[in-house]
Amino acid sequence: MKGFWETTRGFFGVGNNNNRQFFASDREADKIIQFLISLVPEANKIQDALNAYSRAQQLTGPDRSLSFVTAYFSLENFIVNRRPPDVSRVYTRSELRSAVRDVADINILDDALRLVFLSESEQAAVFLFFGVEKIFNFLSSRFGEAHVKNLVSSPVSRTFLSNAISPQIHKLDIKRIANAAVPVERDVVIAVFKELYKLLYEDMFRLVGSEVSQKVVDELFRSIQRSYDYDLTSLFVRVLPDGVLDNERLTFLSREELTRKIREATKSETEKRELAERLAKELSEAKEKIEEKVRERTVELEREKIKLDYIAQNMDMGALLFDGDGKLLFANHAARRFLEVGDAHDEKVVEALSSKFSSCTPQKCIESCNAKKPLSAVEVDTGRRIFLFSSTCLFSGTSNQEFFGALIWIYDITDTKLLERSKNEFIAIASHEMRTPLAIIRGYAETVGEMMATKLSKVELKKMMDGILTNTVRLLGIVNNFLDLTRLENKKIEVNLEKFDVVEIVSQVENDFREQAKEKNIQLIVKIPKQKLPFINADKAMLQEVLVNLVGNAFNYTNAGSVTVDVSIEGGSIAIRVIDTGIGISPKQQLTLFQKFQSLGRFSERREYGSGLGLYITRLLIEMMGGSISLESSEQNKGSVFKVFVPIAT
Repeated sequence: MKGFWETTRGFFGVGNNNNRQFFASDREADKIIQFLISLVPEANKIQDALNAYSRAQQLTGPDRSLSFVTAYFSLENFIVNRRPPDVSRVYTRSELRSAVRDVADINILDDALRLVFLSESEQAAVFLFFGVEKIFNFLSSRFGEAHVKNLVSSPVSRTFLSNAISPQIHKLDIKRIANAAVPVERDVVIAVFKELYKLLYEDMFRLVGSEVSQKVVDELFRSIQRSYDYDLTSLFVRVLPDGVLDNERLTFLSREELTRKIREATKSETEKRELAERLAKELSEAKEKIEEKVRERTVELEREKIKLDYIAQNMDMGALLFDGDGKLLFANHAARRFLEVGDAHDEKVVEALSSKFSSCTPQKCIESCNAKKPLSAVEVDTGRRIFLFSSTCLFSGTSNQEFFGALIWIYDITDTKLLERSKNEFIAIASHEMRTPLAIIRGYAETVGEMMATKLSKVELKKMMDGILTNTVRLLGIVNNFLDLTRLENKKIEVNLEKFDVVEIVSQVENDFREQAKEKNIQLIVKIPKQKLPFINADKAMLQEVLVNLVGNAFNYTNAGSVTVDVSIEGGSIAIRVIDTGIGISPKQQLTLFQKFQSLGRFSERREYGSGLGLYITRLLIEMMGGSISLESSEQNKGSVFKVFVPIAT
């Protein structure tokens, strides 16, 4: 008797003796198995499949074919039931078989493996014919081929198998099924083979008895079960006659029944699942739109980043960005040029900054930020160049204002400083050169005036001489202001702090202006507390100049009324207020009152006004002594109140 698999070759028109085709089939099977193995990164997880594949390579004939099938199904079941990283990607069974068709020519595979890739109806016909062929062989070997032919000819002639089974009975021409004018459905195939199995089994049972018949069918079932998956094995069990392999049938059909009941039990969930799928699709589409917007925004941000980077790299000022731990994140070209490090790595940049500018190290900058006191206008002279440093502290926009970095700015102010020095030198030289002749003019004018006053009675001549003297004094005052300003701004004035009674300076100022008060018919009032005042710590000459400037301004801009100097104790300081009843100061002028070249006369109806340096110099002087000055109040046409604070001596 021929073996079950010995006659299967040739079902698709492939001859049994075509060795070239046989070896081509093996090559395609190898391609398939190797492809499936490549989808599993860790080979130790598919050891059973690898063992079956190894056996297939060592075997021949039907056993070789079965081992290939076993290896294939073992790999397929592993891949479709796993997810990454166990497999390279997720596959459904149909997707995986489609991928296999792309890497191998299934048309020349051995029939046992090719069966897997056929359509449902073709697959059912070929697979179920395997069992029929086994029983055909058994009956033919015992009772002759004519017996089998007579047995099945009449029933087969009434089905789609009439043209598909060759005259020798033992072969099935699947092309005739595939190319039939009317497509053969899978359920029709199953029904026809169920009747054919019943016919063959009853004949075999009648001729050889129950035990032998059961053994033939059982051997067939075991062969199929070892090589094929659950779906095909259960298909074979379904077409067997009642009473044959009842236990096996119960096992497989119970599983099918359980699956059916699960489907029925979950049928009510179908709409929910469909809704969920629809929502998932909508969410997916929304996600794609959002991602597209994110991509567009990312491109925009990248362009803006390029622009900002270009601007930052090409600024004239140096910029160094540090994180909260002092690590350098960015240094532009100017900063690297100032530090003389070129394209050196970040550590060299930090080392150069710390060594060349010890007062502006990253650590000091971060400490100042943590103390909420960022570096501001730190000037460093390296001998060759002069730099100005400042820092910007970076805090999160959240409520806790968490510090996360600092930006150090470096300005090369060498040229600006040179210009300032040239200007200061010019002012100093010009002022010194002007002061001498002006002093001579003043002396001559005073002498001539004295002589004219005693010998001449012409009022007009005396008036002219008074004008010479007045304007000379005025010019000399402007020159002195320029000289004072230059020395103050360059910190070339020495401050001589000492302890003394403020009443002493106030009394001197009162005496200085007593005559002017009489001439303008303005009342000069000095208010000093009756109790002894504590000594102040100040420079006498500077404080006197401060009070002279303030009281002088009060008289200049007051036509009637009074000028009051009020001394009191406020906290740890002596407060000196200069109060007038003059023209007052406009709100606009108050904004720039203590800046350079801001003369009160420029904003009044007076045609004469000073250099605009008086209050600016006054502020510099009082601040050099550790005090402060402010405009306490002012109202146009009603007067102003200036307040000076001077520290009490400890």
